[in-house]
Amino acid sequence: MSEERYPEDLTVTAKHFANSGWKAAIEGVERKCYSAMWSALSSAARQAMSADKIAEGKVLWLLADAASMMLKPECRNEPFTPYCQMSGKRSALPEDFSAADIEFFAEIAGRVDDARLRGRLADLAWIYSQPRDPKHALMAIDAYRKLNLDAKTWINDGRECWERAIQPGVDPPWRRLGRPDRRDARCNP
Repeated sequence: MSEERYPEDLTVTAKHFANSGWKAAIEGVERKCYSAMWSALSSAARQAMSADKIAEGKVLWLLADAASMMLKPECRNEPFTPYCQMSGKRSALPEDFSAADIEFFAEIAGRVDDARLRGRLADLAWIYSQPRDPKHALMAIDAYRKLNLDAKTWINDGRECWERAIQPGVDPPWRRLGRPDRRDARCNP
């Protein structure tokens, strides 16, 4: 996210989201996974920007950036990593989103009917909103659990989504009080 694709100070709303064409952009995607979603949303964002639909273009870029991150479920508090890194550049990370962007994700997550995207937006809202709202954690868990448990889904991000959905029940933080988290070493190499 090093190059400017939209005015940083532009605030987008649920109305811009509704008019953005996000759903049409991802409905035609043959492979159901985050990388395909990222590609489709990025393409739609470029088209919107070239048609001077700046607010809708920003919505699509934000959704594309949210979809572009890799999910690393073993890292509870920082579960997202860049999809690619090369030559000193990288794809999006949560720190690239402004507080207004995170608020936007929190506002629209409940309106998204695609389970992967809804889970991702609710997860970002849960982790990065201040103050945190537990409804976003529950929304993310419910969305991730809607993904099919079949081989095709499993190899296309499904495993990571399901692992993220069930981990709060496996080893909740309140049970670990006083014990170091064994997963921390895998999250910060």
